Amino acid sequence: MSRCVRSSVVFGCCLVAAGCAGSPPPNPYPPVPPAVVEVAPLPAGEHKVRRPGYWEWNNDTYQWIPGHYVTPAPGAQRWENGHWTWRNGQWQWLPGHWV
Repeated sequence: MSRCVRSSVVFGCCLVAAGCAGSPPPNPYPPVPPAVVEVAPLPAGEHKVRRPGYWEWNNDTYQWIPGHYVTPAPGAQRWENGHWTWRNGQWQWLPGHWV
């Protein structure tokens, strides 16, 4: 095999290995359950927004947190449900929050 071909093969293998190294391992936690359907009462005041109920990870299981009316943080556009994310070399639970 010529030196050029050999270099190309080695370079290609390095690219493949680098791509694999950046991928997180499979998430070992159970998937977040579907949302619970809640019947929302009317808001108790002006400028209140319904923060929907959501699942929160509680050490070894999910716990349903019921929705309620809140005054969102200034500039908040929507509620983002909690979810698993790959950070700092490990799976971490990112709680629900306004974005």
